[in-house]
Amino acid sequence: GADMAGLLSEPVPMEQALSATFRRWAREPFRIQSANCAFSVLDYAEAVTGRRAHPDPRQLFQALKIDGPMLGACMSVIEGLGWVRVDKERRGDVGLVQLPDGLTACICAAPQVGPSLPSWVARRPRGFVSLPVTAEMVWRAPCLRS
Repeated sequence: GADMAGLLSEPVPMEQALSATFRRWAREPFRIQSANCAFSVLDYAEAVTGRRAHPDPRQLFQALKIDGPMLGACMSVIEGLGWVRVDKERRGDVGLVQLPDGLTACICAAPQVGPSLPSWVARRPRGFVSLPVTAEMVWRAPCLRS
């Protein structure tokens, strides 16, 4: 309900939020405490829904260090913002992707077309990288469910 997440602002249109997010990732330094993959994707998810995650996982950073809690935390945070699990990715969706260094929160830039894999964007210490992978789990913003 509305008490779960604080109202942030007007929701930002998905395309606008996507380009702003990727520009910020290219420009701003990656910081494991504050500007890591999960929190960077959460900023995007909050912008699209116009709501703030509550409780704010950025305050619980130390609890999110390991894959297990990280996965549970991601699920509860994104679902708390009203995002829903979907089977098939679409541009603008948020997903967890298995990368060499573990499960990583990413944003979908392009869905799968024919035999080509979907494209997921992950924040990196320098900028970001677009990866042809299939996500382990995918969520869609409540306003884009139609």
